[in-house]
Amino acid sequence: MGKKALALAATAVMGVSGVLAASPASANTTYSGAYGQWTGPLSCTGHVYNGALPSGGAGGQLRVEVKALEVRLSSTHFRTDRVVTRIIAQEKTYSGAWKNVATSGRYVGHLGPARNAGKYNVARVRWGGDYSPVIRVNVVGYDDLFRAKVVSRFFDDEGVMVKKLVTRQGQCQL
Repeated sequence: MGKKALALAATAVMGVSGVLAASPASANTTYSGAYGQWTGPLSCTGHVYNGALPSGGAGGQLRVEVKALEVRLSSTHFRTDRVVTRIIAQEKTYSGAWKNVATSGRYVGHLGPARNAGKYNVARVRWGGDYSPVIRVNVVGYDDLFRAKVVSRFFDDEGVMVKKLVTRQGQCQL
């Protein structure tokens, strides 16, 4: 299924299930084949310079909301058995490159109920009981610039990775 068909299917479902609805300006969306991921804006704690927080100005926490889905023709079955999502904190180096410096724990999700959107069925990913969890990662640093990289890996029922989606969110100085 092409990106255009996936975008049309996701758009058709928005009113029915709120799948990517009302995205803030800093939201990031990626589609690949039958899979989509949306990440909300980056929020950071620990951003006060010179030790005004209990962290002593030595880092903080990055948080990003995440949503994902799989879209299939109504005449085909879904492939996803589980989705493993992580947030990776990236720090900007002096040379201007982004370097991975911290990784969150694994957030494991599964497809929720499928909703019919005409020609397509759409199933959102549910992590625990939440369709849009806020995932977190702690970072250390002093006056460093960070951004969040969100990676979701989709696995079939035999444990084979069928898709990897990556989005990047914002930046903040901690």
